[in-house]
Amino acid sequence: MPHPRLQSVASGLLDGASFTGGARTALLGLVLHYFIATSMAVTYYLFARRWSELWQKPWVYGPLYGVLLYGIMNYIVVRSRRQIRAPGISCGSC
Repeated sequence: MPHPRLQSVASGLLDGASFTGGARTALLGLVLHYFIATSMAVTYYLFARRWSELWQKPWVYGPLYGVLLYGIMNYIVVRSRRQIRAPGISCGSC
């Protein structure tokens, strides 16, 4: 059985149809997850090339960047997508 969490990532592109796509949409969700994570890391790297503080003090600015990304993903991206859920899956804090 495909993992609904991965299918929910794919729902960003496919909406509710991602939950009826089986393993293919779960795989798409996995690929999207790693694409997003890699894009976030590359973004930090590109900014660090311009602002030397970012690479000189990664133990300070890396966690701050992580908190920023957490806020963006959880309070903007995820909340805007909460209406789309897997059939039969409850969301405790939605």
